[in-house]
Amino acid sequence: MLLSSETATESWRQYVPLAVSVAVIIDILLGSPLANSALGPMRRASEKGATGDQEGGDNNTTDGGGGGSLFSSLGGNTNKIVDRSKERVDSEAIAQAAIDKAMNTLELKRFLEENKTDEQRYEEVRKKIERQMDDLDG
Repeated sequence: MLLSSETATESWRQYVPLAVSVAVIIDILLGSPLANSALGPMRRASEKGATGDQEGGDNNTTDGGGGGSLFSSLGGNTNKIVDRSKERVDSEAIAQAAIDKAMNTLELKRFLEENKTDEQRYEEVRKKIERQMDDLDG
C-alpha cells in the first residue's frame, strides 16, 4: 500500500514542470493577463508615486520652453505629453544607451585617427595608392 502511494506521487510530480511551462506559454500568448494582474497593484502604486512627483516638479515639459524638440520647426505639437506607463521596457533608457554607445565609438575613432603613428599613416597611403593603381589597371 505504501509503495503504490509513492509511485502515484512520483508519477504526477514529473508533470509539474510541463504544466508550469504550458501555463507560462499560454499566459504569454494571451498577452500576460496573469502577470499583469499579479503586478497590477505594484504598477498602480508606482504610477501614483510618479504622478505625485511630476505634479510638484518642473513644468518645462508642458509649456514648450527651452530649446524645443527636433520637429518643432515642422509644426509639431511640443505641448503634448506622451504617456509611457504602458511600456514594458524603458525606451528612453535604451535610446540614451544607444546614443551614448555611438558617441563613445565616434570619440574612440577620432582619438585613434589623431594618434596614429607614422608607420600607420604610410601604410594607409600605400594602400590608397595600390587601390588607385588597381582601378587604373582594371
